[in-house]
Amino acid sequence: MIRIAVTCCQKLDPDIFQLYIFREITKPLFDVPVNEHNVTFCIQRLHKGFAIPASDLWCLSVDFITPIVKFLFHLYSKIYVSVSHIKTLVEDLVWCILTKNEDEKLKQILKSVIFDIDDSDFRKLPRDIEFIFGDEGGVQIVNESNKHSLEDYGDAVLFILELRDHSGIIGNKLFALLLELSTESEHKDSLERYIVTIKLLTLLSEKPKVQKAISKHPTHVIMFIKSFIELKLDSCNEELDSIGIALMVLSAVLVENIHSKKVDWDQFNDLIIPITALRDKTTNVEIRSTAEKLVTLICTRGLSKKINNDECKKEEITCNDGFEQAMIDACDTLLPVRSHGMMRLASLIKAGDKETLAHKEAVLCVFQENMNHKDSYLYLSAIEGLSTLAAEFPDTVLLSLIRNYSRVDIEDSESRLKIGECLMRVTRLLGELVPTYKSELLNVFLAGTRDHDALVRASSLANLGEICRILGFRIGNIAAEILHCVHCIVQTDKAIEPRRAAVMVVTMLLKGMEKDAFNVLQNHLKELYSSLKHVYNTDKDDQTRLHAQLALEELNTITRAFLFPSQVLSKRIFVLDAPP
Repeated sequence: MIRIAVTCCQKLDPDIFQLYIFREITKPLFDVPVNEHNVTFCIQRLHKGFAIPASDLWCLSVDFITPIVKFLFHLYSKIYVSVSHIKTLVEDLVWCILTKNEDEKLKQILKSVIFDIDDSDFRKLPRDIEFIFGDEGGVQIVNESNKHSLEDYGDAVLFILELRDHSGIIGNKLFALLLELSTESEHKDSLERYIVTIKLLTLLSEKPKVQKAISKHPTHVIMFIKSFIELKLDSCNEELDSIGIALMVLSAVLVENIHSKKVDWDQFNDLIIPITALRDKTTNVEIRSTAEKLVTLICTRGLSKKINNDECKKEEITCNDGFEQAMIDACDTLLPVRSHGMMRLASLIKAGDKETLAHKEAVLCVFQENMNHKDSYLYLSAIEGLSTLAAEFPDTVLLSLIRNYSRVDIEDSESRLKIGECLMRVTRLLGELVPTYKSELLNVFLAGTRDHDALVRASSLANLGEICRILGFRIGNIAAEILHCVHCIVQTDKAIEPRRAAVMVVTMLLKGMEKDAFNVLQNHLKELYSSLKHVYNTDKDDQTRLHAQLALEELNTITRAFLFPSQVLSKRIFVLDAPP
């Protein structure tokens, strides 16, 4: 009844509703500081009035809540990746504003909230307030300078679109807005806004929902790309990022339309002249190549793409897709091609290709060479390939990696971290064969704990813990040396990361040994327990204390299992044979 009364009041006299109801509801939000209870109560009342799902008939007009969209969006950008109990309520309110406003108003909202542009239609968010998480899972508002970046706002918009925009309509509208903004000189004067615009355009253009929505209604995108290319012709060599994105979007639209029978190819004809002019004028090889392909695609109405696809399918049957081609790709200058070549080599190794296995030294050399590359896509492919190769030739690969890891002339810490990561992947793949290389692995990681770089020391300790977990009781007497090393690092290392990793080694060691800990560590358990209790009670770092607590709990579990073994009650029943 109250909701009906409020709705009627809003429809009959909006001014009275605005003055005596809506303003009173939202007043606590702007009367800083605001405690957690008041913020939650206010958000709940707004949600009941404006954003109850499947109740559009009795929802209040979105015109009243739109002016505080900057406040709600700033709050959402703070909590959208949290577990706060008001997250869903705020998300409903923001989505309500985005979906129930007209196109022009929506563009105005998106422009204001993403790029933090002041607009007289929206209440300005004070710079000296900030949202912080409360003790009960809510949010409180305090007087504190907020430090949100435009990238945070952009990420929040992408998150809610991924979650709620099932049709791709809002994403399509945002994409069109960003295309318009990317050409405005005022917008480009702000480097941060321009970078965020390019990032959002790139990410949105890769989303299937947005691509599908653009393909269904490509007219405004075609018109924009035409005017955009004509505008940028004189500066085409300076605007490579934005031109590249525009061509990529057009390519996605054309490829999508190739498979559709209801395509009006005439609407793309206006693009032939500007794209041809761009092709002739630009000095960038990739832009020129893309422009050439797009012009051919439009002129042939998609036929060239179909022919190329058919030829590729035929070539797949006859072309040399084995070791030789994979090696050529793995040595290519283009990073994506090189990465694909290494992934192909790894696949051939898994499949047991005889030619690839016969050239294991050459393959190993390729993987090791690319493992030091700065591009993550490349070095992760190399690490994956090395792990696969090690499963077939552990003596060759594992010992080679150990030698590289222990080299004293490697000054680049990042290279050593990558080799350590690869060693751990190889070790996990070896499984029961690990004890064969126990001494080499333990020695190299123990030596790594003395490295001058704190991250390398922490990485070596983490790897040491994983080895201890895999070896279990088979670690033998060297466990005493490991515990001594861990104790020294916890007591003397000034960096937090190695101390955290050192305590974690104890947990991994105990997990691997389980009930055998009393046999292997019988002379060290008392000292170990005392050291862990000391760390838990005195260390200032929460994560170090957490690792110590986990180790103590593991030790407690092992002790209980040793002192109070589970009683198994069984009774043998003899049917044919007489009992002894």
